[in-house]
Amino acid sequence: MPSEQINFREIVPAGTAYLLSYQFLKDGTLTGGFMHFPPGCNSVVLVRIMLQLDRKGNVQQMTPVDDKYIALDDANWEFTLDEKVRKEDKVLVEMINQGAQEHQISVIVTQEYPSPEMMVEERKKESERRRLLG
Repeated sequence: MPSEQINFREIVPAGTAYLLSYQFLKDGTLTGGFMHFPPGCNSVVLVRIMLQLDRKGNVQQMTPVDDKYIALDDANWEFTLDEKVRKEDKVLVEMINQGAQEHQISVIVTQEYPSPEMMVEERKKESERRRLLG
């Protein structure tokens, strides 16, 4: 399946918080994530990933840890996801720098989606099912 890597990279100044968002352009599945914390973060930069699934603003936690936030130092963290998303859903990334220095944090979320050929084949199968069922 084709995929897209959605990249969130920000220099987060000391004592600030960012909420970044990306609206999906296609239906698909989130299959993985990656976070990079540079040296010197010393666990003072908190990061979490959320998914907004409806227009009411309700969000779902996506970072696969109990305390919701990840805060590491000089580390890369890769994790798997298996979450269906629809066009117009949003992925949200929150970055909170509680430290005294700025830090550049990177987060990547991977979305897989059906190729146009696969979508045509699915429509053909659905049409055939309807025809058989009458």
